[in-house]
Amino acid sequence: MSILLLCIILFYRRFVKPVYPKTCLYKESCSVHVERITQHAGFIAGIKALKIRISNCQPGYHLFEVNGEIQLITRTHRIVPFEEINPEILRNYSKT
Repeated sequence: MSILLLCIILFYRRFVKPVYPKTCLYKESCSVHVERITQHAGFIAGIKALKIRISNCQPGYHLFEVNGEIQLITRTHRIVPFEEINPEILRNYSKT
């Protein structure tokens, strides 16, 4: 089953992502993250990682600052620490 999930990720990267490009909220893209989890922990863990990433995907995120550090909160209220945020997302951040 892990091979099936990895094949789906490969299909997504080759055919879907080029047509619908999107900047991932995370430094490690969702497909890379799910691929890594699947390879290390198996199919069920990969599916769980995919479900979590999809539920936390944009739009609906907010950037905010806590004690001088920028953090991101997803639409499902998950806080993403600075070191996990994609630099592309941070470029658009301005303090208001």
